[in-house]
Amino acid sequence: MSYSTTQLDAIIATLEAAMGTGAASVTFEGRRIDYKSNAEIARAISWFQGKRDSVAGTTRVRQIRMYTDKGF
Repeated sequence: MSYSTTQLDAIIATLEAAMGTGAASVTFEGRRIDYKSNAEIARAISWFQGKRDSVAGTTRVRQIRMYTDKGF
């Protein structure tokens, strides 16, 4: 299922609010998800932030350059 950046922002805000209040369950768009701990909510937030960044095209591109001065 693909989400827009607006939807992903809303999901992240809902998860952060639940984490701040100490709630173990989150309801979003009629779906209820029960989490076992704040660490599990934090992992979900991180996952959704990664999805948002990939949808928005703001992921960092790592470039590795190798230089040699002897040899080949």
